[in-house]
Amino acid sequence: MPKLKRSEEEEIARRIRANIAGRKTYLGVSHDELAYAARVSPATLYNHLNRPGDIRLAELIRLSQKLGLSLKQMILCEE
Repeated sequence: MPKLKRSEEEEIARRIRANIAGRKTYLGVSHDELAYAARVSPATLYNHLNRPGDIRLAELIRLSQKLGLSLKQMILCEE
C-alpha cells in the first residue's frame, strides 16, 4: 500500500513535537521542569506531546516562553 500524505494538522503536530523535544534537549530542561512551566502534571505534558492538538493555547504559550521560542517558531519551524 502506498504511503498517504500527512494532513496539515498532522504536519503541524509533528513540528510542535519536534520543536519542543529539540529545544528541551538543547536547553537541558527536564520533562518535570517543562510540565511545571506549563502548569500541568508531567503525565498531562506527556499526553500533550503525543497529541499536540490537545494542548491549550495558554499551555502552548507557557511552553514557548520556557523554551525561548515564539508561537510562530514552534509551529512553523522558523528562526
